[in-house]
Amino acid sequence: LLTLNRKSDPDGDDHTGRTDSEYVKMAVNLLINSKTPQVRINDVARTIGVSRGYLSSIFKREMNISPQEFLMNFRMEKACNLLSSTDDPVSVIAAAVGYADSMSFSKCFHRYFGISPTQYRAKKVVVVKGKKKGDFTSEHPL
Repeated sequence: LLTLNRKSDPDGDDHTGRTDSEYVKMAVNLLINSKTPQVRINDVARTIGVSRGYLSSIFKREMNISPQEFLMNFRMEKACNLLSSTDDPVSVIAAAVGYADSMSFSKCFHRYFGISPTQYRAKKVVVVKGKKKGDFTSEHPL
């Protein structure tokens, strides 16, 4: 099955001997470290030398999610970090995580978290000490 779905890369390497896990690691690395925010799963598959269908199949088997879901999770996590750690406008953050416009980013963010990026940024997280297992502050003196 793997041989039927392999494609040669421009250098002529047919990636003989690579395991499914290695293909998934390569794909994850490309998705995370892409210099192009608008990275596409088709491009990742082509770069590592497999078809998109095959990449999706092995990705689901190895990671329990599709490459597209992985990319969405990564983008949303990165967006949260940027919203929390910078004062950049939402439009700049949208572009940084791979969205062409802030409106489509805001819609996806709202669908994903149930609040808008602006609401997320404004939300103040209150930490209650002594409420989690292993937290020996305040009510639980040493």
